[in-house]
Amino acid sequence: MQYAFCDEFGAFGFTFEKPNVSTHFIITAIIVNDSDMPALRDSVEAVRKKHFQTGEMKSSHLKNNHTRIRKLLDDLMPLPFNIYYLVVDKRKIYEQSGLRIKTSFYKFLNQMAYNALQKSFQKLTIVADETGSNEF
Repeated sequence: MQYAFCDEFGAFGFTFEKPNVSTHFIITAIIVNDSDMPALRDSVEAVRKKHFQTGEMKSSHLKNNHTRIRKLLDDLMPLPFNIYYLVVDKRKIYEQSGLRIKTSFYKFLNQMAYNALQKSFQKLTIVADETGSNEF
């Protein structure tokens, strides 16, 4: 059995000149074997404490500190997990596309990611982040 821990970056919206409207929407999944979960949990917690002390690991806390980002990634690289990601350049979505409708946008892109994951892994449990609004 494997688990895919999914999260999104970016949001719906196509008025790119507005602040906080991203040009890209990203769905990321961290794939972990069930047998690796206990050790991975402990290792990730140690990395979190080292780089973030308290609270959750968030890229927004790293800003553009490339040295700090590199050190964090160096500590995460040897851990037993794989990464899947879907990156969508929202500027390439035609104005007449149904993906310009908020519910269609979220459902289509999440379904695209979930289908790819389920085709790649026979026994997979998908765990989606529930922070923020649940558009999907």
